[in-house]
Amino acid sequence: MIGFGSRDVTDKIIKKFVDRAGGDFHSKLAQVGPMKTTYWPTFDREEWLQKKTPAVVFGCLRGTEQIIWDCNEHNIPYYYFDHAYVFKAIQHRPNPDIREAYYRITKNKESVTKLINWRNIRETKRRVESVKHKKDFGINVTHYKDGENILILPPTEAVCRLYNYGSPDEWINKTKNELIKHTDRNIIVKRKEDKTVSLDSLFKKTYCVVSSQTTAVIDAIKRGIPSFCEDISCALPVSKTDLSEIENPYRPSNDEVEDWFGSLICCQFTKDEMTNGKAKSLIDNLQ
Repeated sequence: MIGFGSRDVTDKIIKKFVDRAGGDFHSKLAQVGPMKTTYWPTFDREEWLQKKTPAVVFGCLRGTEQIIWDCNEHNIPYYYFDHAYVFKAIQHRPNPDIREAYYRITKNKESVTKLINWRNIRETKRRVESVKHKKDFGINVTHYKDGENILILPPTEAVCRLYNYGSPDEWINKTKNELIKHTDRNIIVKRKEDKTVSLDSLFKKTYCVVSSQTTAVIDAIKRGIPSFCEDISCALPVSKTDLSEIENPYRPSNDEVEDWFGSLICCQFTKDEMTNGKAKSLIDNLQ
């Protein structure tokens, strides 16, 4: 296993995981801007492609997207780290609701896209119940049910680059053009970088959310707002992907959403779990 450093604060996180597995960590020469490319002085790309050693990256910025592309093209396993699905560590500090800093880890993809049968496995059931004991999930699918607007949550520039979508504007225009074929509802676009209006305020009048793979849909779904997403999204188990069905969305029950929440929690981990090996063990067994 080899890890790739890209940013001081996240390097410390993935290095714990790599060290526990007995792997090598490639430090960056210097920290660069988000859309720039990191240089790893000790990394021999050709040797790595030949050996196909599993890789570990945090996010898809600063050159880690090239590692992901290489892994996919050359059939090399990789572990992808990013911010947690639920109860996120804001600015990498412990989440105040559960007093832990969680990070999601997925194997050979950027989000978990399936349900995990966590209720029937003692360790995962205990794991989910422990988190829920600290803070209720707040699932109420009848909370918002009379919205009228379609809310588009477009991918960021980095995500568009990773999946070769073109620019965020191109993705938005393509999505809008498809939607207007099937509905005359009002369409609102909320970009991640737009801080002038909150998602909570938009949710109150939202009929459904349309996105690529953002975890922002989690808060919408737990409140009863239907989701349309792409097949790379963590919301896939409780969403539809075909925009021609925009007037016939999938509306999961409270129990279905809780099953999904549990699956997400089973795929996010604390720093201690990365150090003691539990994170890798669960990932390899569940994903």
